[in-house]
Amino acid sequence: MKIRFKNPPTTTMLCLFVALYLAVFCNIAFAQKALAILHAQKEISPLFVLSVPLVLVAALNLLLLPLSFRPLVKPAMIAIIMMSAVFNYASYSYGVIFDGPMFTNILETNISEAASYVNGGLVAALLLTGLLPCILVAMLELRVNPVKRELKHKAISLALTIAVVGVMGMANYNDYAVIGRTNKAAIKLVVPAYPLKKLALVFYARNLETVPEYKQLAMDAKRAAPVAGQKKKLVVMLLGETQRGMNYSLNGYARKTNEYTEKQGVVSFRNVSSYGTSTAISVPYIFSLMSHDYDGDDEQYRDNALDAIQRAGVKVLWRDNDSGCKKACKNVDYVDLREKYKADKTLCPHGDCYDAVFNVELQKMLPALAKEDTLVVFHLEGAHGPSYWERYPASFRTFTPDCPSNEIQNCSREELLNTYDNTIHYSDHVMAGIINTLKTLDADWDTKLVFLSDHGESLGENGLYLHSFPRGIAPAEQTHVPLIYWSGNKDNTDCIAEHATQKTYDRINMGDTLLGLMGVDTSAYNRANDILDACRQKHSSVTSHTTTVEGG
Repeated sequence: MKIRFKNPPTTTMLCLFVALYLAVFCNIAFAQKALAILHAQKEISPLFVLSVPLVLVAALNLLLLPLSFRPLVKPAMIAIIMMSAVFNYASYSYGVIFDGPMFTNILETNISEAASYVNGGLVAALLLTGLLPCILVAMLELRVNPVKRELKHKAISLALTIAVVGVMGMANYNDYAVIGRTNKAAIKLVVPAYPLKKLALVFYARNLETVPEYKQLAMDAKRAAPVAGQKKKLVVMLLGETQRGMNYSLNGYARKTNEYTEKQGVVSFRNVSSYGTSTAISVPYIFSLMSHDYDGDDEQYRDNALDAIQRAGVKVLWRDNDSGCKKACKNVDYVDLREKYKADKTLCPHGDCYDAVFNVELQKMLPALAKEDTLVVFHLEGAHGPSYWERYPASFRTFTPDCPSNEIQNCSREELLNTYDNTIHYSDHVMAGIINTLKTLDADWDTKLVFLSDHGESLGENGLYLHSFPRGIAPAEQTHVPLIYWSGNKDNTDCIAEHATQKTYDRINMGDTLLGLMGVDTSAYNRANDILDACRQKHSSVTSHTTTVEGG
C-alpha cells in the first residue's frame, strides 16, 4: 500500500519534512530547556525567540540532506526517527544526555540490565513518535526526478538552509553568543544531532582508532618477606553500584539506612565524590595507577592496581553481580555470579541476583583460598535503577509505600525515595553479613573491608533521574558517593575516623589505597593518594616509639 499525492514530494522535501517532525516531536527536552532559559532572561528579543525553532529545523535539515539520495533516503529517515524517539523519551523522562560516556555505558550494558529500562511509557513513545511516522515514511510515494533536477533541488535546499542559519545567527549574534555560552548543556539535548555526533565518535574510537600497545606498569611490585607468626591478609573490596552518600545514615541521613553496619564499628568517609557518573567511566578509574594522568580511552591498554597487586604475589579475585568489570579485571580471576547462580530462583528471581549472593559466594570461597594473601573484589548491583524494587527481597520493604515500577518518573517523590532507600538498607545488610563472616576468621587472617560506590543517582531533583550526566555539570546526587572502611584488628580506627569526617576526597581513586592495604611496594605507588597512609604511618611511628621505650 502506498500513500500517493498528486504532486509527490521529492527526497529533498522528505528530509525537510522529517527535520520539521524531529524539531516538533522529538526535541521536547530541548524545547523545555530552551523555554526555561528564555524565561530566565530579563530582556529578550522577540526575533531571537522566533529564530530558535527556525534555526533548529534548518540545522536538522543540514544533518539530513546528505542522506537524501535514493535508495538510502527512506531507510536512513526511518532509522533516524526511531533513534530520535528513544533519545527524546530518555531525555524528557529522565534528563539523560547522550554523550560519549553514556554511549560507552550503553554499549557495555548486558541484556538483562537493558531490559530493566523497558516500560509502558517507552513502548508508547516508540509506537507514537517512532513507529507510526516510520510507517508513513515507508508508505510515502516519492517523486522521481532526473538527476540534474534532483541535484538542483538539493542545492537550493542547502543554500536556503545555510541562509536561514546565517541570517538568523547574524541578526541575533549577541543573544546566541551570550546565552549559548552560558547554557552549553542545552545544545546536548538537540535530537538527533548531538547523540549521533557522540555515537560516531565512540564508534570511531572503538573500531577504527589504532589500538595502543599494551603497557605493563609497576613491574617492580613486591612485598616484604613475611614475619614468623604474621597473619595472612584478606581484603574484601565491595564495589557498589549507583549508591549516593547523602542517603547513608552513617553520613547523617535522617533515616536508618545503615542500621546493620553502624553496629560493626565501620568508619564512613563523609565527603567523597566519584570521578565519573557511570559505571563504564568510574570503575576503570577507581583501580587506575594513573589517576594523576588518567586517560579513560587508554586505561584498558595498561596495567592497573589489581595487576600490580597480583604481580606482587597476592591472589586477586573478581566476583560480579553487575554489568561486568569494564576491563578493570582484564588480567585477574573473574566469575559472573549471575551466570553461576541463575538456577537459584531464591537468590536470582528476576534474572539478576540479589547481592546476598556474595554472602553465599564468600562462604564457598574461603576453603579454596588456602590462607594465601588475598584481595577479593565483589561488584554489587546495589541500587541500580530504574528497577530499584528488584534489588531487594520483599522482606526488606522497610520504607513504604515503595514503587514497584521502572517508570520512576511516574512515582511520587515519597515512593521513589522509599524504594531507593530500601536498596541502600539491603546493601547495608549484605555488607554487615560479609563483615560477620570476616570476624570468624580473626584467628588466622588480618581482615579488612572497603566499600565504595562507583557513582550516585538522581531521584527527580531538578527534573533529573538516574545517572550518567556529564561530570562537569552533574549534580551532587550523582557524584557524592559512600566510602566505608572496616578492619578486623581495629588498627588506626580513631585516626581514620578523624580523617573520614574532616577531609574531602574528590574524584576518588582506590588504586594506591589498595596497594597500601596489601603492603605492595612499587615505584607506581603514590602515597598521597592512599587515604589510609597517614594513619598507617602514625600508627607505625607510635608502635616503633613504644617498642624502643620498652626495650630500654
